[in-house]
Parts: sequence; structure tokens; C-alpha cells
Amino acid sequence: MISTDVSNRRGAVAAGNDPLQLLTTRELMGFLRLSRVGVWRLTTKLGAAFPKAIILGHNQKRWRRHEIDAWLSERPRSAT
Repeated sequence: MISTDVSNRRGAVAAGNDPLQLLTTRELMGFLRLSRVGVWRLTTKLGAAFPKAIILGHNQKRWRRHEIDAWLSERPRSAT
């Protein structure tokens, strides 16, 4: 059964303790605070720099949470 409670999903994404945790596109959008187009740009324009999605089926992509965390930690911090 799919949970419709947004607060539960946000808590699960924010926890990030499970190394096998997979993020949906919507969860990735919320985690990175990007629009769907922003996620598309990251996945197509950056090429090998952004973690690759796991394709589960037709229009079913998931990203490994630990790979997203590692990618974020490698990003330079803003001076402001």
C-alpha cells in the first residue's frame, strides 16, 4: 500500500540511514529542492557527474540515496 501521508515520506527521505534506500523522482525533487525540469537537467546535462538512476520499468526510475548524499558532499559550498 502506498502512503499518502507527505510527512511520513519526508521523514523517511530525511532519515537517510538505509544505504539501500531508493528515491523516486518526486522524492529526489523534494530532497534537492528542484523542479522536475531541474532534476532532468541534472540527469542529462551533467552526464557522469550525477548518479545514474536505476530503471525498474517503463517510467520507473529510482536513485540510491547514499549516492546522492556522496554527490552533494562533493559539491563546492557557496561563499555566501
